[in-house]
Amino acid sequence: MCASCKITIKPGTQICKDCKKNAFLCSYCHLPVKRLYAWCNACCHGGHLSHMMKWFEANRKCPTGCGCTCSPNYINMEQNTSN
Repeated sequence: MCASCKITIKPGTQICKDCKKNAFLCSYCHLPVKRLYAWCNACCHGGHLSHMMKWFEANRKCPTGCGCTCSPNYINMEQNTSN
């Protein structure tokens, strides 16, 4: 879901095609994610790779409070190449 206009978008999408704003905000710090990021395939929430790694060292539930138990098997990591 786009962080700005709340329309459904493909997980990992950087720029929303509707509102043209950064669509992906970190679930931990709530700032735009521009480079390395991680997200859960089950709930599609995620954020900066370093923040997600820190969060999941001590927690299993999603930092958004959605209730998802983000299994390590569902966590994906990628590098966003768009600016």
